[in-house]
Amino acid sequence: MTKRLLNFSLILCLVLGTAQLTAQVEVAPLSCYPQFTTAGDMDAAAAGDHTSQPFATWKGAYDYAVANGIMTIDFAPGTYSTSVSGFRTDWGDADGGFVLPAGMTVNGNGALIDNNPVGSSQLCFATLSTGSTVDGFTFEKFSGVPNGGALFVPATADNWTISNCDFFSSNQGTDAVIVNM
Repeated sequence: MTKRLLNFSLILCLVLGTAQLTAQVEVAPLSCYPQFTTAGDMDAAAAGDHTSQPFATWKGAYDYAVANGIMTIDFAPGTYSTSVSGFRTDWGDADGGFVLPAGMTVNGNGALIDNNPVGSSQLCFATLSTGSTVDGFTFEKFSGVPNGGALFVPATADNWTISNCDFFSSNQGTDAVIVNM
């Protein structure tokens, strides 16, 4: 009986461990969840149960995914204002945004990330790493990375992908995407 229970426990751990490796985190606009008054409240709820509650901010989803080895972050379609939470750093920073781990995929699914009002701070969404992917976003009014915009790709990154992304008014430095060669 003990051996059978041990085997069952081992199989259960392997299955749950595999599920964790293939898990994903979701982000949805705060406006879709009226029970939350702040993005921080929604992020806290998602950190407690990310399988049924999406995060409201990029930082909330990113921090949770990185801490738990989750390699896919999916945004629900919609408009995300970087000023909703009151903390613009929930959406990136002027030094290159959040660094995607090697192989991470971030799917925008048509989401608009609106850095409005532009000029109040420089903001970059993400820095890509080897094998990382950013797909399906519209970025508006990004001006981070002292000479760039929404996304940054360092010279050390290989095999990265930016696809199906649009950039509007995101060239306050030089370009919407900065690629160092």
